Amino acid sequence: MFYILGISLFAGVLSQFIKFVIKFSQKRSLSWHSLDAYGGMPSSHAAFLLSLLTAVGLVEGFTSTSFAIAFIIAAIIIRDAFGLRMILEEQGKLLVKIIDSLPKKDKEKQGLVIEKEKAVNNHLIGHRIGHTIPEIIVGSIIGVLTALAGYAFYI
Repeated sequence: MFYILGISLFAGVLSQFIKFVIKFSQKRSLSWHSLDAYGGMPSSHAAFLLSLLTAVGLVEGFTSTSFAIAFIIAAIIIRDAFGLRMILEEQGKLLVKIIDSLPKKDKEKQGLVIEKEKAVNNHLIGHRIGHTIPEIIVGSIIGVLTALAGYAFYI
């Protein structure tokens, strides 16, 4: 059981670290927010879940009930990371546009200027939160390879 839990957590952390390195190389500045950021290359959700799925399959068998449960959970969460969060991302961008289109006095009266700035700065709206297919594929590959490499040491 430690292998399954440990390798899954390792795959998720590794994927987040890779995301951090990619963002650092693009911006040439440290952003600690990118260590726990949503969206971006690679998908940590996919890495975590595919590592879990692969590890369960290797240890308990690919025809086990545990594998079936892990498969269903992985499919639902990865689908949400791609579909639902992309919709939320678009709604967040639209919300920023709506707030920006209001007259300044109305925004100030309602406290929207400060609230929007806080939300944008805290990456709650107006930022990438969903994943693209390539991000999910790369995260999945990281997860499977991590589980396979870990299993080689486990047995």
